[in-house]
Amino acid sequence: MFPRNFNIPHFDLSTHLSTVIFVVFVGLFAIGLILGEARLKKIALSTFAGIVTATSLAPVLNTAIKNLHLANLNNNMVQLVLLILIIILLSIGQIHRSEGRMRMSMRLVVLSLVTSGLVVSNIIVFLPPDTAHRLIDQSNIIAILNASRPYWIAAAAIWLVVVNLWPSQRIRK
Repeated sequence: MFPRNFNIPHFDLSTHLSTVIFVVFVGLFAIGLILGEARLKKIALSTFAGIVTATSLAPVLNTAIKNLHLANLNNNMVQLVLLILIIILLSIGQIHRSEGRMRMSMRLVVLSLVTSGLVVSNIIVFLPPDTAHRLIDQSNIIAILNASRPYWIAAAAIWLVVVNLWPSQRIRK
């Protein structure tokens, strides 16, 4: 068995949350490159829907939860759960795939970057205020993501319009 003086290290998520958020950002970027443009557009659009839903419905839902004595959650936690739930629910399902092999394009790289920035910057906003402030104080990357949230929203919206109007180069057989 274990020696008597063996202590299992305690992993406190709150102290390592900035690392977790950075890993999520890089992970979303990499996964976006793997998933392809069609799936990534779906995730970006579902993120916009999640932002609107979370900011609009969270106060009403939080009041209903408190009135039913189900839980005592703060508004930010309800917003975060709604955002993640909407992104997941709207991102699943079939997508139309074009003919030909998957290829890496600049369109896909930029779409992956702005989508990961959009998702992560909004997750930071919907964290409980004390956690968000502590993260912003601890990490420059998170502070930059938080401060540039309007730019991520604008960049994702503009790039989605560009991608939809700019026809992709298809490989012909």
